[in-house]
Amino acid sequence: APRRARDHRVDALRGVALLMMFVDHIPQNVLNRFTLRNVGFADAAEIFVLLAGYASWLAYGRNFDRVGLRAGLGRVWRRCARLYVFQAVMVVVTTATIRAWRSFWPVPVDFLEPELAHGLSAFWRVMFLDALPSNLNILPLYIVLLAAFPLVYLLMRRSLVLTLALSGGLWLLINLDPTINFPNWLDPDGWYFDPLAWQFLFTLGACASVLAGRRGGSLPAVGWLR
Repeated sequence: APRRARDHRVDALRGVALLMMFVDHIPQNVLNRFTLRNVGFADAAEIFVLLAGYASWLAYGRNFDRVGLRAGLGRVWRRCARLYVFQAVMVVVTTATIRAWRSFWPVPVDFLEPELAHGLSAFWRVMFLDALPSNLNILPLYIVLLAAFPLVYLLMRRSLVLTLALSGGLWLLINLDPTINFPNWLDPDGWYFDPLAWQFLFTLGACASVLAGRRGGSLPAVGWLR
């Protein structure tokens, strides 16, 4: 089958989701009255993770088919490493910004718990994703989901129905017992975005990408969007 070009509509929707997430975290502003969380049972984070799964199949799933499992794994892990670097830089920049801002204005502790409540001695926990500060926890979720994508790929190659059944079963288990989670030194309940639950949306997106590809397009064609 011919290789399909990158679907920029998916990128655009992911960008909109990120903008909504940013706006939703700015208190007392008019724009967050018009974001997705006001009109549905999900918000932009769910859309972002769903589309991340969709885009991961386009970027990496088909790559496994072309270059083989070993080379494909290398590409996925290199991407995870870059994302980790981005996360580390964001933590450092955020910490430095808050430390400087505290000289002029009081900053609530929950903006960056390790730096404000526990001091820089706990900083290594953030670097190893053992502690996830508030507002800096979505990228670690993406890193974990992307790192797990090769396993999702292998299951999808066997059966989409089996993949969705296993993924949905794990999601249901986490909802029945929320204590099953990744540890978070800052929160006894674990990660705010539990990867074991959010993987279901990611897997749904990847499976949707496969089904759409079988029908000749990354997304259903809509004339006025072309």
